[in-house]
Amino acid sequence: MTRHIWGDYIEQAEDIRHSPQGKESYRLRSQTIERVFADAKEKYGMRYTPYRGLKRVSMWVRLKYAAMNLKKLAMFITISVSVLKRTPAALLHNRGSLTV
Repeated sequence: MTRHIWGDYIEQAEDIRHSPQGKESYRLRSQTIERVFADAKEKYGMRYTPYRGLKRVSMWVRLKYAAMNLKKLAMFITISVSVLKRTPAALLHNRGSLTV
């Protein structure tokens, strides 16, 4: 019986995953990586595809994830700008006016 060509690497990955640091990062997986796939299925209609064929489905998935990333970017920019507007430096720049 022969081992798989990547057997050593698989064992290394498992050792890292079962280390204290690996357990901590794996615990956060459900909050980050798995959440993206759940959002894609629930909010973006990716449970089923209306297309057939690898090329068409791949293009459809890329378009969906591009839209998701653009939405995240827009939200990040909006939040960043609102935080910048509220910093003390921005308040001083406005000569003490407290408009937000």
